[in-house]
Amino acid sequence: MAIQISTTKPQIQLNISKPSISLNQPKGDLKIKQVKAELKIKTENAKISIDQYNCFAEAGLKNYKDLMKQYTQLGRRKALEGITKIVSEGNMMSDIRKGNPSAIPQIAKWASWGSKRDYNFSMIPLSRPDITIIKGDFKVNWELGGADIKYTPKKVQVEFNRGRIKAYVNQKPSFQMKYLDERA
Repeated sequence: MAIQISTTKPQIQLNISKPSISLNQPKGDLKIKQVKAELKIKTENAKISIDQYNCFAEAGLKNYKDLMKQYTQLGRRKALEGITKIVSEGNMMSDIRKGNPSAIPQIAKWASWGSKRDYNFSMIPLSRPDITIIKGDFKVNWELGGADIKYTPKKVQVEFNRGRIKAYVNQKPSFQMKYLDERA
């Protein structure tokens, strides 16, 4: 008596697909607003004041008040000189009685020739002009600018595919057992 056993192993087929992930990052919204810096400059020019009145006055160009003062003083001085001359001539004439007979010719000589005169040479103006400087002003004002930045990020786009394993049975297992009769 013999037993024959035959078996068939099962065959399994696996179909595997790998997982995949895809990330997509779209650009966010970026808004930049530039605020310009400003430079403000304010200037006031310097001023120069030149007073040449004294220079012109030495040349005889004066205003009416100063001319009036000058000629008033000149008139007084000439009047006093005239009085002094008349007094000195009168005194000389009175000296004739004292025995000074040369008084009349001396008075005539002074009247015709005058006193001894000095002659000088000078250049005008003798004085310098008055120069006054009035300072100017220089102001600098900065208004700082800058940048106003707004950024709005966008969501990441994720695409995920799961991996899959599919199993198939190509051959089913089998088991056969036969009894063999050896008598035949």
